[in-house]
Amino acid sequence: MRSSAARIVTALIAAPIAVYLVYLGGWPFLIGLALIGAVAQNEVYHLLHPKMDVVIRCLGLSAGIAIIASVYVNNLLWIAAALVILIVCILPVRKSPESGKTIAAALAGIIYPASLIALVAMLRFGIGLTLDQSELFILTTGILVILWATDSAAYFVGRAIGKRPLAPSISPGKTIEGAVGGLAGAAIVAIGFKALFAGFITWIDVGAFVIICGLLSPLGDLAESMLKRSAGAKDSGNILPGHGGALDRIDALVVALPLCYLYLRFASSL
Repeated sequence: MRSSAARIVTALIAAPIAVYLVYLGGWPFLIGLALIGAVAQNEVYHLLHPKMDVVIRCLGLSAGIAIIASVYVNNLLWIAAALVILIVCILPVRKSPESGKTIAAALAGIIYPASLIALVAMLRFGIGLTLDQSELFILTTGILVILWATDSAAYFVGRAIGKRPLAPSISPGKTIEGAVGGLAGAAIVAIGFKALFAGFITWIDVGAFVIICGLLSPLGDLAESMLKRSAGAKDSGNILPGHGGALDRIDALVVALPLCYLYLRFASSL
């Protein structure tokens, strides 16, 4: 009960802040996204290689931030590329016995979650889309709410009636009943979102969002669970009471929002 209460309180505080940053867009949104990305990336480094060289860790985090910021600032992608090359070149010179592991961990964190979070920024800024700023705000917020509904419905349905494990070797607490509840929550909220706020999207778009948020985003959760299990950790961190670390909170988001963006850009009429 205490865990559930902490989870609810944290969500009630964090969700309005997230929506407000999405509403503001521009630099406030980008800075917030970069900070979340840096914390989550650092958690990935802690899981993959707790004793990573501090210089390499800082270079990796700088590259991740640069990739996210490059969505809004020209030429930063070149700086990110230079930092990646520097990471690859420094370690062989040092001749550390763990150089290979360090390179792999550093590059992994730049890809996951930093590069995926950059796609979240591309969604909010409408890169390659024909939507205006108000529509982009509504769309990004709506997808977030669908995703939160999926996660919350899966959590509470699973706790209430969940009996059959979904992936017992990866995450014993997740159940098939919870997954079905999450999918139902995604469908209900997506339909309401379209009917009340987003008349500019089609029902095909709604179906795509339900599939991505209700069916595919839980795979991001399971992937992060595999990462934690391999590191022998229960949570990626403890920054968010009831949720764990930043990565624990955005593990599904960094799968769902990039996929929604790619769908909107290459398969939707928007």
